[in-house]
Amino acid sequence: KVYTEFIFMSNNISLYIAAYNAEKTIEKSIKSILQQTLKPKEIIVINDCSTDKTLSLLRNFNQIKIINNKKNYGLAKSRNIALKYSKYDLLASIDSDVICKKNWLEKLFNTMIKKKADLIGGKLIDKYVKEPANHWRSYYLKQNWGDKQINNPQFVFGANFLLNKKKIKNLNIKYNEAFRTNGEDVNFSNILKSKNCNLYYEPRAICYHYQFDDVISLSKRYWRYSYYGAGLKKLTLIRLIKLILRQTKFFFYWMYRDLLEKNYHFFNINLIMSYYFIILCINKYLLNEKK
Repeated sequence: KVYTEFIFMSNNISLYIAAYNAEKTIEKSIKSILQQTLKPKEIIVINDCSTDKTLSLLRNFNQIKIINNKKNYGLAKSRNIALKYSKYDLLASIDSDVICKKNWLEKLFNTMIKKKADLIGGKLIDKYVKEPANHWRSYYLKQNWGDKQINNPQFVFGANFLLNKKKIKNLNIKYNEAFRTNGEDVNFSNILKSKNCNLYYEPRAICYHYQFDDVISLSKRYWRYSYYGAGLKKLTLIRLIKLILRQTKFFFYWMYRDLLEKNYHFFNINLIMSYYFIILCINKYLLNEKK
């Protein structure tokens, strides 16, 4: 019955973007939403205490609602703020460096109705792949499940999705804020699955990732994915050793795979990534010890 009602209220959708220091891409992201064939009734941008020009750029759009966080809460809490303050029963989201094709939301919505999904994600394609670091990210940290539709994928990536907020709120499900910046999407998907909610992957709903990395920024990004994605509140000595050992295994796996697939241009990145990962882990551990 709920899905039948949505068919007749196809614009009963709120959409939010969580933004932190997103001055390079936020305007493009918003414009791609304003040009959708299926337009959301409400567009919210949650400014997570940005220190660059993000807020001043947001003020150029009178079609959006801006929520300014008092401090930098992180992505998980910003998502919970969107769940709380959005008006409508369906809630869509894209990251602040994502630009969507015009029919992105329409594709997600139509498939959600057809497949009776509670959470559905589209296909995110990396825009910059010629540079080695970006190519590495698109290869090892890609945010899509390929070209085929998948019922109940492993999880729905947080970079672009449509959510049955009405059902989620009735189940009293929220994002786990211990995951702060990364891993909140995996955890959220697992919680939904435990409540017998339906997840779906729709590769025809396409958007593009405008993230640009060099090796150093990629190393820091990868470390955040690994550390915050694990939901670690404190890095103990035992956890430090486990992280270093796990990263050592990943390094040899990357090298072996790249050798087989002749991705020789990744060899240097694999080495630098692993080196910085270990250094950042040790620094985090030493910082915790001083507190």
